[in-house]
Amino acid sequence: MPAYSRITCEVPLTEAGRFDGNLRLPFSSNQSAYGWQPIPITVLRHGNGPTVLLSSGIHGDEYEGQLAMTKFLAEISVEQVQGTIIVMPAVNAPAVKSGIRLSTLDHRNLNRSFPGNPDGSPTEMLAHYIEYILLPRCDFIIDLHSGGSSLLHSPCTLMRLTPDLGRRDVLVDAVRAFGAPLCLVKAGQPNEEGLLDRGIAGAAERCGKPLISSELGGGGTVSTRGLAIAERGIRRTLAHLGVLTEYNDTDDSQPVRLVELGGDDYFVFASADGVYEPLKELGDVVAKGEPAARIWFPEAPTKAPVIERFRHDGLVICQRSTGRTSHGDCLYHLAIDINI
Repeated sequence: MPAYSRITCEVPLTEAGRFDGNLRLPFSSNQSAYGWQPIPITVLRHGNGPTVLLSSGIHGDEYEGQLAMTKFLAEISVEQVQGTIIVMPAVNAPAVKSGIRLSTLDHRNLNRSFPGNPDGSPTEMLAHYIEYILLPRCDFIIDLHSGGSSLLHSPCTLMRLTPDLGRRDVLVDAVRAFGAPLCLVKAGQPNEEGLLDRGIAGAAERCGKPLISSELGGGGTVSTRGLAIAERGIRRTLAHLGVLTEYNDTDDSQPVRLVELGGDDYFVFASADGVYEPLKELGDVVAKGEPAARIWFPEAPTKAPVIERFRHDGLVICQRSTGRTSHGDCLYHLAIDINI
């Protein structure tokens, strides 16, 4: 019996053909007592093959995935599909429309709301629908992100270091097919409630489904390099999975470098409010104790700057994009090479 949800879907998920429509997310407001919010969804189903979910826009200020999937829908024909492709370029549509990270409906972070609640807030209802209605019917998930408004990220894919060795091999093969220069491998650790995490990657793990993600730019802009990697990566991965036919790609990419993000000491956080001066850039290799940034105080110009230092050796893969910073903001994070 299907899981209960107050969200309804305008398009069939099991019929052959192309169907464009919306999920109807119930939302009662002062302006619309019995209204609902549209969440765009397209289903392409043809022939026999796997079911793949393409999702982006979980955070509304991350644009490369949104554009890559929108352009994919403009270019794909259902006859090129062997199986089923479900495409959601604006999963968190209220946030996407406003170009911000959190939903405008309830100010929640969708990627911290799984497994959700079918009778909860709009974001909780959406998380529940994805985890209990969509993911169980999928064989693979490609969920694209970038650094958003506050961070810049080296283009990379992400995968979980799942204990399931068979699924691990599937993921490694998929990130190599996607073709981003880096793959950030993350170990999932259960939280105090026994959940792997509150994001869609944790939801996929609980459903036993392989998922790869990405970080493809940031700073509230569209990276031409990140967008090109996303567009090519979507098609290459779908072809690798056997769900996209008539796609030929000359493989001139470099081998994917596997790196891991460790614990808290891989991050640099601001210890004061002020304007931060970055001393390192994406792609730099740094050593523990090396200066990472200075925080200056234009409103108190005689005050000495605060020096923030790296607490681990590693490769800079992420840095803050905006100059003004507050105590506790992430300024950098590092990764190191890993063999799996």
